[in-house]
Amino acid sequence: MRQPFEPVGGYGDVRGVSWCSQEELGTESTFYYTDELKNQIVLWIKSGQQELVKEGFHRILEENYIKRRVSHGMEQLLIAKLKLTLLGAYDSRMTIDLQETFKHIDEIQTDAWLFSYVLRVAMDMCGHYLSGIKRHEDGLSKTITTYVEEHFTEYGFGLAAIAEHCKLSETYFSQIFKELMGENFSVYVEKKRIDYAYRLIVETDMTIDLVAEKTGYSNTNAFRKAYKRFYGMSPSQSRKNKA
Repeated sequence: MRQPFEPVGGYGDVRGVSWCSQEELGTESTFYYTDELKNQIVLWIKSGQQELVKEGFHRILEENYIKRRVSHGMEQLLIAKLKLTLLGAYDSRMTIDLQETFKHIDEIQTDAWLFSYVLRVAMDMCGHYLSGIKRHEDGLSKTITTYVEEHFTEYGFGLAAIAEHCKLSETYFSQIFKELMGENFSVYVEKKRIDYAYRLIVETDMTIDLVAEKTGYSNTNAFRKAYKRFYGMSPSQSRKNKA
């Protein structure tokens, strides 16, 4: 028989604690862990959101063992749902042995240890997905920087082309680009263009019109405006200052 979890201050005083009656057994509303919440926690685990997973499990513990005490029968259903959560988040590439994990859950004698153990397994699962997400982000960052470096001087190069190259929608690519690179795609590309333009201006005798063309601008006026916005002076002034 699993021993009840005792929060700080003891559990001797049962006033205000709701106990499930035999008539209530079998109804999900008698314990706090709906299928909706289970599915949400699975998504949190798979997206590596460790803090949200912790909050979810702590809330389940609080609602079922601290604010009230579920009956033994309902407790078995609650434990089954905890197992289903781990099963839903499981990936065959994990080092976790689910059969041994479930066997250990059944052997744990106290609620506090039960939730501590289940949470630890969930955190290990989070770590597995986080490492995969990190590898994907590192690969995507490299793909982005390489592609931009190869194409930023081309006239018409923009979000649509690179999103298609990365096999992502423009909306999602725009969002993930800002998360990875720390700024909007258009700003990032324009900085690359203006930086390259500056080098052409101070290191070569290329005309301003040709510099604008070489850096992907549709016309010289657009280039001059962009250049002045970034450097606070015209391309011609930059060349004079360098001289």
